[in-house]
Amino acid sequence: MKQKLLTLLAMIAIIALPTLAYAQSYTGKNVKITRRNGRTMVGKVIRDTPDEIELELPYGKVTIPKSDIQKIVDAQGLLDEHSKRKSKCKTGEDWYQLAIWAEKNDLAKKLIRDDLNMAIKVDTNHEKARIRLGYKKFKDERGNIKWVYRRKQGELEGVAKGVEAERDAVKDRPWEENEVILKLPNAGNPDYEIHSNCPEPLARQYGDFMVKLKKGLIKLVRGIDPQGNVKFRNLGPGVIFICNSQKLFREVTGQRPGVGGFYTPGFFPPGEAERCIVAFHGTFGFSGDTFKVLGHEGTHQLQGLMWYGNFSSRPPWLIEGLAVYFGDGHYLTKSGEFKIGIPRDRLNTLRRGFKTGRYVKLINLLYTPYAQFSGFHYAHGWGLIHWMLHSGQSITFKGVKYDLKTVFGDFFKRNLKQGFQGLAQLMGAASRNEIIALANQMEGPWKQYINGLTVPSVGVFDKKNKRLFKSESVGFSLEAPKPKRNKSEWEFVDESELTTGQLAATKDKFSSAKFTVSQQANTEVILDVDKLALSVRREIAGSYNDLKALPGERGELHGRAMYALNFLGKEKKNEFLNPEPYPKRVRVRLVVYLSGKNYFLLKCQSDEADWDKVSEDFKKNVLPGFKILFNQKK
Repeated sequence: MKQKLLTLLAMIAIIALPTLAYAQSYTGKNVKITRRNGRTMVGKVIRDTPDEIELELPYGKVTIPKSDIQKIVDAQGLLDEHSKRKSKCKTGEDWYQLAIWAEKNDLAKKLIRDDLNMAIKVDTNHEKARIRLGYKKFKDERGNIKWVYRRKQGELEGVAKGVEAERDAVKDRPWEENEVILKLPNAGNPDYEIHSNCPEPLARQYGDFMVKLKKGLIKLVRGIDPQGNVKFRNLGPGVIFICNSQKLFREVTGQRPGVGGFYTPGFFPPGEAERCIVAFHGTFGFSGDTFKVLGHEGTHQLQGLMWYGNFSSRPPWLIEGLAVYFGDGHYLTKSGEFKIGIPRDRLNTLRRGFKTGRYVKLINLLYTPYAQFSGFHYAHGWGLIHWMLHSGQSITFKGVKYDLKTVFGDFFKRNLKQGFQGLAQLMGAASRNEIIALANQMEGPWKQYINGLTVPSVGVFDKKNKRLFKSESVGFSLEAPKPKRNKSEWEFVDESELTTGQLAATKDKFSSAKFTVSQQANTEVILDVDKLALSVRREIAGSYNDLKALPGERGELHGRAMYALNFLGKEKKNEFLNPEPYPKRVRVRLVVYLSGKNYFLLKCQSDEADWDKVSEDFKKNVLPGFKILFNQKK
C-alpha cells in the first residue's frame, strides 16, 4: 500500500512539473525562449496561461504551448546590453560587430537586420554586412561596381547585356558598310531587301515586321475588295535602309533631329535605289521608334505599289491617314501576330481638339492640300478612316442609306488608277452646298464615335492598392502618395487627358502641382547621365518662353543615376502637346532617370507661387513613388 502511494505521488509530480516550472508569470516581460527543437526566440510576453505563452515578436505574434518550451529566461538584460552597445556604434564595422553579437545571443532577426542595414548606411561598401544581407557585387551597364540583391542580379545582368549589344549596334560605322543583309520572305522572289549596317539579328526583326505589315495591308484590302481587284504592281522588292544610329542617318540625309525616317517615291542617290525607305535603329521625338517609322513609311511604300501615276495626287487625308492607321495603330501580339489597334497619342490629340473646339472640320479635312497638311491633320485622317472602317455605322443622305465601310472601299479603289477626291460625291453630294451639308451631317457621328473610344492603357492599377499603377510593357510603376489632410492629396490623371508621349500622371487636388512620366530610348547609348541631361536640356529650350535655367543636380533614385534639371518658364503653344498652354509662369523640376538602355523623364511642375509649398512633397513623397520594373521590352 505504501509503495502504491509513493508511485502515485511520483506520477502526480511528473505531470505537474511543466506547470511548476512556470509558476511565475512572465506577462509584460522580455524573455528568451528555447523550444524543444532547439529554436530560440526573443520577444515580449503579452499573455501567459498555464498551458501556453503568447509572444510578441518584431514580425508579429506567436503562441507557444508550454509543453514545447525547454527553457525560458529573462531577456531584458540582453536588450539593455544591446541598447548600451548600440549607443557607442559609430563606424560601419561597429554596427556589423553589434549585429554579430545580437546573432550569437539569439536576438530577433529584424533587430539583427536593422544593425546590418545601419552598417551599410554608414559604410555603403561594407562587404561582410552586404553579404549577410543577401547582396552580391554587380557591374552595372556603365561598368560601375554596385551591390544588388541576388534575386535582382539576373535581371540587371540582362539589362547590362542588352546595353552592351545596343552599344555595339550603334557604334560609329560608315554608310558604305550598308549591305543587303536579308531578302524576305524568301530569297527567290522577295518582297523586301533590308540594307543595313546593323547586326543581322536587328535587321531580321525589322525585316520580319515588314512582311507582317504587308500581310496586314492585304487583309485590309481584302476586307474592302473581296473581288480581288486591288493588285500590287511588280516593281521589284521594297528596299529599306536602316542606319545603325540616328547620327549616321542625319549625316547622310541631312534630316533634323525630330525625323525618324522617310519614304521617297523617286531615286535616293546615297542608296542608289528607287522607292525606298530610309530609317535608323532607335527612337526619336516624344514616342516614335523604328517599328512605327517602318509601319508608317512602309504603308507609303505599299501605296506606291498599288497606285498608278502621281503618288501625291491622292487626298492627303487618305495617304497619311492610312500610314497612321498602320504605323501608329499597329501592335504585335505575344506570338508576334500583326494587329491593328488605336494609336494612343493620335486619339488623345484628336479628342483634345474636339474638347477645345480647335480641330479640323471634316469639310476642310477632305480638301486640305499637302502644302497645308500638318501633323495635326494626321490624327484627323486616321480618325476618319478608323470611323468608316470600324464603327459599323451608315449615313442617310437625300433619302439613301450609305454604309461607311462600303463607301470607303469604293473610294479606296477609285484612287488606284488616279487621284480621286470625291468621297462626298460617292454619297450623293452633287454640288458644293450639298458637299458642305453632307460633311456637316457626318461630323457629329464621327466626333461622337471618336470620343467614345477607349484610350489604350500602358498599364493597370493594382487590385489591392488603387494608388499604385503598374506598366509591365514599359517597365515602371507609379504610386501616388497617401493623402495628407488639408495639405496634399494626389490623384491619377485620366489617361485621355495625357499629352503626346506621357505614360502616366498625377496631380495634387490642393495645389497646382503635377507629376508626369515619359520614357525615351537612348538612341546614342549615352551612359553618362550628365551628358544625357545636357541633350534633354536642348530639347526643352524650344518648349518654353522666357526660359530661365536654375542650377541642376546629380543624384540617385532607388540606387540608379538621375539628374534633375530645374527651370522657370511659360509653356509654348503646341498642337500636339499644349493646344491650350498654361497661362501662368511655372517652376519645373525635370528628372532624367537612367534605366539600362532607356531613360525616363519625370516632370514635377507647379505654379511659381506654389513651388515652396510643394517642392518638399515632390522630393520626399512623389519622386520615390516611381520605380523601374526590370522587364522592359525595349
